[in-house]
Amino acid sequence: MRLLLVLSGAVAPLPLTAAWIAGGLLQEGYSPRREDVSALAAETAEHAWIVIAGLVLSGLLTAAFAARLWQIGEARLCSALVGAVGVGMVGLGLLRNDCSSLTEECKARVEAGEVSWHHLAHEALSAPVITAAVLAPVALAWSLRRQPGRRGLCAYSLVTAACLALLFSLGGAEAIPGWEGALQRGGISLAFLWLEIVARRELRRTT
Repeated sequence: MRLLLVLSGAVAPLPLTAAWIAGGLLQEGYSPRREDVSALAAETAEHAWIVIAGLVLSGLLTAAFAARLWQIGEARLCSALVGAVGVGMVGLGLLRNDCSSLTEECKARVEAGEVSWHHLAHEALSAPVITAAVLAPVALAWSLRRQPGRRGLCAYSLVTAACLALLFSLGGAEAIPGWEGALQRGGISLAFLWLEIVARRELRRTT
């Protein structure tokens, strides 16, 4: 069981990454540079099921790995944050946007109050999920700071957290117009890379 939980963390990035690549290629007129991943799971998406499945599966695998981190006992806060990210990803997949929220047409619908409750819930859930993703590496670094041989992982985790905060902040504030989707993907990929490295290190300890 322990091995399966660790493997869950190692493969967690794959479903969502593959889903947004496939969904973006199949969605006519979609701009991965400008639009976010959730747009590919929106009510207006042509193949929404692909990214919905990717979000839910990656979320469940992430939550499973969080359970393993909790069992270890040395990074309980980190495990809780990773678990929150996993559960949040499932919620983001099921609470679909009505439209691509970074397009002008969708922004106008939001301002006019012409979007559904699940669109609003999706947007409200995004912030705590992103916050948990940024804080999880910090929590791991804090937990392992005094352990011999873990300084490299601690430093890497802190750098990852700083980069995630920067990328998500720039994207959320639309500081670089037209590049919000690319910034989001950069942040998600960086967070997944951190999860992959932590899982692989734990895999070496487990096997």
